Amino acid sequence: MIFNKYPEEKIALRFAMRHNLVPPVNVMSLLEKYADIEEDSLPNDVDGICLEREGTKPLVIVDRFKPVKRKRFTLAHELGHIIIPWHSGTMICHTNKEVSIYENYLYAMFEQQANRFASEILIPTSWLKNMISSIKFKEQLIRTVIDIADVSLSAALIAIYKNLTPGNILLVTLNGVVQLKLTSPGTKYNIGKDLDILQLNSVSDINEKFQVGSYKVYCWEFSNSITPIINSNGKRELAKVILKRILESIERQDKLQSINGIIGAMNGTNKTSTKEELYSLLKQRIASDESLESFFKHPEFEYFLQCRVAELRK
Repeated sequence: MIFNKYPEEKIALRFAMRHNLVPPVNVMSLLEKYADIEEDSLPNDVDGICLEREGTKPLVIVDRFKPVKRKRFTLAHELGHIIIPWHSGTMICHTNKEVSIYENYLYAMFEQQANRFASEILIPTSWLKNMISSIKFKEQLIRTVIDIADVSLSAALIAIYKNLTPGNILLVTLNGVVQLKLTSPGTKYNIGKDLDILQLNSVSDINEKFQVGSYKVYCWEFSNSITPIINSNGKRELAKVILKRILESIERQDKLQSINGIIGAMNGTNKTSTKEELYSLLKQRIASDESLESFFKHPEFEYFLQCRVAELRK
């Protein structure tokens, strides 16, 4: 079964199946079948160059001074340029660089495609999903993927977080400076602003903090579970009473329309979600709204949300 949605990931998956690839992939030996490889000092933080040559195999040049795990990703990335049918010509690659939308669009698109190809080769989705289902704690999962697949922290995190269930949030810092922020698909918590670590620790259901080398890694999860409450009969009327009481106690009656709008919109766009999933989505969305902080922190908030969701999914 093909899980991936991008064509280059499907190409990588078929390529991996054809070559019987399993982590850790010997990417050097693999690339040598398709290209000549050299190491040299490359300028301007360039990771690698793929030179198309007439009448012979392409030449791949990798920066000799990059870390080993980064060079492994670069080799897989250059393999992507060779294998992906619509990539042609000479490629000068920055595998770890965010390409601005104001730079060459086609170059940016090709680089992203080669990165996705490389990730699928080094960290196959089917293998990764098995790791995710069998390892409970994020620290153990992340360290296992790094060690077995022999990839960098960033490569492991990007692959892992695009395959987690909704409600997972990640922050990576180095010397107090944010290096990476990620959420799993379907997560409604807004990470566009500066993440408040203490706030997320208090509102999430699960949180972990650990160090990988010099990097501090923070993981939060909103679980799809609800503490059982009494039967849902009359829960809408009860929810209205609780909501009114909360807003009066925090003197934020002006937020009534906003709160009802959020609940209505989230319910409308997630018609097929279960009661537990809707509860988690609403909790994430409200928790990330700074204007609703006092509402979210009110002792009766969770009971209100349980009652409202029970009415919507009765």
